[in-house]
Amino acid sequence: MARIHLFVLFLSSLILFVNAQFEYFQMVQQWPLATCTGTPCLNPPSNKFTIHGLWPSNFSNAILVCKGSTFNSTNTAFLALEPLLNQYWPDLISKNNRGFWRYEWNKHGTCSESVFNQVQYFQTTLNIRTNPNYDLLAILKTARLIPTGSISHRYHVIEGAIRAAIGKKPGLRCNINKKTRNSQLHEIVLCFDKNGVTLIDCPFPRKCPTQFKWLLS
Repeated sequence: MARIHLFVLFLSSLILFVNAQFEYFQMVQQWPLATCTGTPCLNPPSNKFTIHGLWPSNFSNAILVCKGSTFNSTNTAFLALEPLLNQYWPDLISKNNRGFWRYEWNKHGTCSESVFNQVQYFQTTLNIRTNPNYDLLAILKTARLIPTGSISHRYHVIEGAIRAAIGKKPGLRCNINKKTRNSQLHEIVLCFDKNGVTLIDCPFPRKCPTQFKWLLS
């Protein structure tokens, strides 16, 4: 009987988890070459950060599972965003931009429908990406940090340069280059309050080693 009771409690916790409200946003930008090393990309990688997604999250680091409205690519207001979405939020791997946006909306965007509808969700993401105060490449270049395959960058230097510029702690994520087996900078995350405007410190632990590569295509 005790085991049954515990199992019921476990199922209840899962239901609460699925229906949980998000607590903050992760604005995830990816370095294209790190995405495309070892994975064939139809979109040639450029030397600028592109949007991976705006992810509603919670402080427990659990992945939110949500079910919301269907992605609508024919909405007039959404169509007006497409030129900027094509520029800043391309599908690097398959070059199917609308398919990528649909995937991100269905997996992540629907979790934010208590705050944003679909158009507002994509507009908010673009607002962050096009805000010069959050231009990651410009911030790093100002700190004399540039991509290169010849040297290793230190985590605390890149993280510190971004923190000094925006006043909050960013998140850095690395992956493994399948050709060289070196750790490389893959994503940089800026974290925002539920309003999608107010910056906060990213609460999750670092996901890069002390030193890593930042590749130039």
